[in-house]
Amino acid sequence: MASLGCYLWALTLPAIRDSESYLIGGATLAFGWMQVLSLTSLAWLANPLYALAIKYTWRKENLLAAILLALAVLIGADTFRLESYHDGTRSDPVAVQSVGIAFYIWQLSFLLLLAANAMAAAFNKRAAESSQS
Repeated sequence: MASLGCYLWALTLPAIRDSESYLIGGATLAFGWMQVLSLTSLAWLANPLYALAIKYTWRKENLLAAILLALAVLIGADTFRLESYHDGTRSDPVAVQSVGIAFYIWQLSFLLLLAANAMAAAFNKRAAESSQS
């Protein structure tokens, strides 16, 4: 599954750059919940939505999976609201300079699965309509 491959790849790539270094995607997955608790960014919540979408994809509930993935894309975009983050190793928050390539690969993982589910939902709808005719 290309979507899951992109998601896993994003975990190994630079996700957030500060003035001195960067965090890889895996670190943002591990510590991103802190941004949710402090309401500095809700982007981390896209991860559980993605996990649920995978579950519904396997159950062939494609429309529900597509809706969850569309929400994941929108919520993930909240990354751009992030001005600082806690990386779990420093006491003070670190100022964000930019997002790295991991963000774009992470979003691509959502979009790939969204496209697959949207096409499957449309196909299933057409098949159901033609069987009723």
